[in-house]
Amino acid sequence: MTREELGAHVAHMVWESLTDLLLSDESSRLFSDLGVSTEDGVPSDSATKELLIYLMWAHVRSIRQAFHPRANGDPVNGVLGALHRAIYEDLEKRGITAAELPIFEQRVAARYFDYHHALEESPEVLGRTAARHLGRSDEPTPESARILASWAQEIFQPLQDFLEELEIIPPESPRPK
Repeated sequence: MTREELGAHVAHMVWESLTDLLLSDESSRLFSDLGVSTEDGVPSDSATKELLIYLMWAHVRSIRQAFHPRANGDPVNGVLGALHRAIYEDLEKRGITAAELPIFEQRVAARYFDYHHALEESPEVLGRTAARHLGRSDEPTPESARILASWAQEIFQPLQDFLEELEIIPPESPRPK
């Protein structure tokens, strides 16, 4: 797959993961536990964006893990750039304004930093960190933290297994005239 194809494919996987989680029974219990308001089972826009960022991070981490060290640097960065472009384009189609996008991108970078360092400590710390960003409590319940950590784990290994079978095809160079 090319960088663009793989980035777009993984972006689609992020959206599928978000939809699956929003429709799960477990998520409605989680949102209730975290004090996240919902309407017809769907959380507020800000909570949905926080969950999207968490899922983006889990997919990005899987890409980095799967291709390290066999395809570091430009190929992986190209895939990650394509992934983020695809998601940001989808967000614009869903109504996020051009003025809001840079602020969202800053939040993405900050959350990635938080999640990366939290996972370095433990999956439990990752779950608590995600719960704090998603909910209203500085001290989420252990069950909320466990659920969020397990969601990331459910993405990590299957996606890494899938990606380990792939090669990133370099972009074609312009042909000399």
